[in-house]
Amino acid sequence: MREAKGSKKILLKNLMRAKYDQILVPISQQVLDASQVPAVSFDAYFDEVLHHELSHGLGPGTITVDGKKTEVRLELKDLFSTIEEAKADVMGIYNILALIERGDMPADLRRALEPTYVAGLFRSARFGTEEAHGREWCRSSTTCSKRAP
Repeated sequence: MREAKGSKKILLKNLMRAKYDQILVPISQQVLDASQVPAVSFDAYFDEVLHHELSHGLGPGTITVDGKKTEVRLELKDLFSTIEEAKADVMGIYNILALIERGDMPADLRRALEPTYVAGLFRSARFGTEEAHGREWCRSSTTCSKRAP
């Protein structure tokens, strides 16, 4: 269906605002240098989540392996979710930066994007290594637990 018709994303701004206010801002105050906290912004958070979600639709859903049509998720097995989340994170940020460079998004967004994104990584990692976002972030860390507090 995705290849034929595309995908649709719905983001509830009031819900995202609540997550930003109640989760991301307190995390940013704990993990960022105090001088970076004022740069964290809801607009940067919203844009990053939006482009992350849009990036899930990038790339093929079906491929051919040994002459047989199959799905990427079936071939990647238990790594699919982790790789998919990493792809969406990287492509989301890359696309925002490309849009800023092209002049399609405001240049001052970049100043807020970087600390907001870093705080968001800590937000994702708190789910622990059993969840795709946490596995992605914790893959090379020896300090991540199954579920962070």
